[in-house]
This record gives sequence, structure tokens and C-alpha cells, in this order.
Amino acid sequence: MPYDDGSHQISRVIAEQDEEVDRIQTLPQSLLCNEGEVLSSLSPCQRIPPEIWGDIFVQCLPDDEFIAISAYSAPMLLAGVCRPWRLIVLSTPRLWNSICLNRLYFREFAHFNLSSMWLGRAGKLPLFIGIWQGGFPSYQDERNIVISVLPFVSQIKNLNVGMSWPLIETLLGGQDISALTDLEIRIPNNSSRDLYHDSPRHLNISDSTPHLRTLKLAHFPHGVVTYLLPFPWAQLTEFSAYPIDFNQCFDIFRECRNLTHLSLSGISTGYDGHIRRHVLLPNLISLTLGIYRDRDIRYLWHGLTLPKLRECMFGFSSRTSPMDPWSTAKLFALLDRSSCSLHTLEIPPFTSDADVVECVQRIPSLRNIKFGPSVTKNVLSDRVSRILNQRAASDTNLDELEPLKV
Repeated sequence: MPYDDGSHQISRVIAEQDEEVDRIQTLPQSLLCNEGEVLSSLSPCQRIPPEIWGDIFVQCLPDDEFIAISAYSAPMLLAGVCRPWRLIVLSTPRLWNSICLNRLYFREFAHFNLSSMWLGRAGKLPLFIGIWQGGFPSYQDERNIVISVLPFVSQIKNLNVGMSWPLIETLLGGQDISALTDLEIRIPNNSSRDLYHDSPRHLNISDSTPHLRTLKLAHFPHGVVTYLLPFPWAQLTEFSAYPIDFNQCFDIFRECRNLTHLSLSGISTGYDGHIRRHVLLPNLISLTLGIYRDRDIRYLWHGLTLPKLRECMFGFSSRTSPMDPWSTAKLFALLDRSSCSLHTLEIPPFTSDADVVECVQRIPSLRNIKFGPSVTKNVLSDRVSRILNQRAASDTNLDELEPLKV
């Protein structure tokens, strides 16, 4: 049965309205004095069910992950069109379960009652809340926002927060955040001192986040990520951190055994020389490593086995020496040890053409190779492009020959 998106129902309402107008025009003249009023009540807009209007309004929301409070976009814009639309907007929970609170829109929500006028209208739906960018007029303003959000913490599914550490503790510490699946924490550059005071301040939420799967951390001081955050690391499937201490990467490998996506950038300080045991990450599909000292990356590769790896992104901020190549041999050893089918590889911009050719030839599953960020744009040689194009054509032919499954 074809999918009915509401257009058939709207067409039917319009047809019925036309028939009703013809019938009214045959009535005695005394009944036509209120014709305009009658016709208005028969308008298709008036006869479309509120539920359909609600679905239409949801499609009008911005594509942003978190919706800003703005008079120039949905849902606020729709609520100001007319009284019937306002009633529908205010009674449609899906228009109110996402919100972005940042300094760019501070004037719009400075006197806004988040509890009753926004989040409270979401009903029991999961909430998507972003509180970030800092720079609020005062610490008290920022704190008032946190206090307004607190009654809804148990409903938050996706939280992106960039505030001082004490406010993050207020929002998450000791709270019921059992619905949380995605969490991003960014520490403002001027508030790292809040993490310490007389002693380090831990944020222990292990027992209250049974569904947490994605964790992103930014601007934490070096060496304190796993120490300050006793998260349920083993249940995470996606993790990213920027920056991070080189040797703490080994802790992430060891603790996060179920990751599918891992991104560690801004890696610095250097290898401490300690030998670590090999780690198997059986589900890892995507790996990004951004490291300052490229000669150290071989120590990270040496300790890993990644049987499902499909894409690798490797970036180096600088080179130890102009003559010091990055460790292609260690990369090949990692791929051979893992027996994985690597599809996409991003390599440093200073990689020689000979090394690029060797990568393509040594990795038969490779279909896409690109260079990392660089001032000048690197272009793949004709030889490499030809090999990759031949592989893509071969894949297309195999797809065409594969029999249809009944």
C-alpha cells in the first residue's frame, strides 16, 4: 500500500469544501448574509486535523542538532503566525524537546522560563540539550540556566555542555541521568583551575548512566581524563578526546574495549618507554589519531589489533626531522596483524608518492586515500588514481553480477 503522507487527505478536504460552497450558494438569500463567515469555517486550513499540522511544523524545525530560541525560526516563528497555529505549536511536544542555550541567543532566553515555556512542553519525550560557548554575561546567569534545566535531567538523552567545572558537577553529579546516551563536555580555557583547587574534583557518574554510549571530551588538562571521570568506559561505543596525553591513549585502549569509533587528537608529551600489553578492539571501525611527534605513533599501533577496521585518519602536527618518515611499516604490521579490510586511509600531507603507492599496493581492500589538512593541496598521482579507479570499477562489476536474493 502506498505511503499516505497526508496529501490525499488534504485533497479530499478541499474537494468536500468545494461541494459545500456549491450547496450553500443554492440556499435562500436570507441564509447567505453570513456567507463569508461560513466559507471561512470551511477553509481547508481550518479542517486539517491538528495532528497533521503538528507533523508539518516538526518538518519546519532547523536542521541543527540543538534548536536555538529565536523569533526568526521554528518553533517560535510558527507560534506567532496566528492563534490556531499557536495552540497547535504549544501542544506539539516534538517541537520542544531540543534546545540550544548559548551566548549568541542570550537576549532571547534571558527572561525565558525554560521550565514552563520550553522544556516543560516536551512532555515525556527524550531531551536534546546544548549549553555551550561560555561568555555569558555573568556566572550567575549561567548558573540560573543550569538550575532551570535540573528538573529535566532524567529525560536528557543527548547533552552537549561547555561550562565551568563546578556547574558541570551541579548538572550531572548525583543526578538521575539514566536516559543519557550521548555526552559531550568541553572545559572553557579559563576554567581549568576549577578542576583542581586543593584536590582533584571527580565526576563519578558510573552508576547512573547505564545507556551512555558516546562520550566526547575537549580541553581537559593533560593527563586527567580517566582520572577525573570514572565513567563506565567499557560500555562506550564512540569516544573522542582533544587534547590528550600520549600515554593516556593506552588507558583508553584498555578501558574502552567495545568502541566502534575512536578519535584521539592533539596527542602530545611523548612516549614514556613503558611496555604495554597488546589490546584487541574487536568492534572498532574508525580510528583517528592526531599526534604531535610522528615518530611516536608506532608505539600506539604496535599495541593494537583491530579486525573490523574500515577507516583510518592519521594526522601529524609537525615532523621530528625532515628526514624522519612516518612509520608505514608499523601501519602495515597493524593491518596484517588485524586481517582487516581497510577501505579509507587519510595520511600526512608530506607523504612521498612512493609511500602512497606502497600503501595502495600493500592494502588491496583500499578504495579511498586522501591527505590530511595542509596549507597546500595535495593531489594523488595518476598511478594511484588509476589503481583506485580500477578497484572501484571492479566492485561495480561484482555488484552487477551478484544474483538477486529472493
